[in-house]
Amino acid sequence: MRPYVSLALAGTLLYAADLDREGRRWWSHVQVLAADSMEGRNTGSPGYLRAAQFLASEFAKAGLKPAGVNGYLQPVKFKVAQIDEGHSSLALVRGGKIASLRLGEDANLSLRDGLADRIDAELVFCGYGLSIPEYKFDDLAGRDLKV
Repeated sequence: MRPYVSLALAGTLLYAADLDREGRRWWSHVQVLAADSMEGRNTGSPGYLRAAQFLASEFAKAGLKPAGVNGYLQPVKFKVAQIDEGHSSLALVRGGKIASLRLGEDANLSLRDGLADRIDAELVFCGYGLSIPEYKFDDLAGRDLKV
């Protein structure tokens, strides 16, 4: 084997070994963050704080310098909104007949824009709202969706 070929082969093997080491290190981070002890890392939860502290320690080990007002962990205020399911209801009314819906089972409500006390509006069911022209399929075809 020529010397430059064996040198290139040695370099490739060292690079592959380094990649394997990095891959194992990366996977160990995934395992820590995905562990049951992190309790899903829900915003503001003890598991979230443990995950943030783990990442802060990894940043320090990597030699990264913290910025901001509180080291690696910065204070952030969260706005919390919840649906009081015991005092909330959702129903479909058609022809004077009321069909109650169970929150979380039959319907989900988003709190992104807040909720009105009451909404009376027309409803059009359009399946999943899929439009797949190559299969000549369109849930919305023939539906009057204008307000």
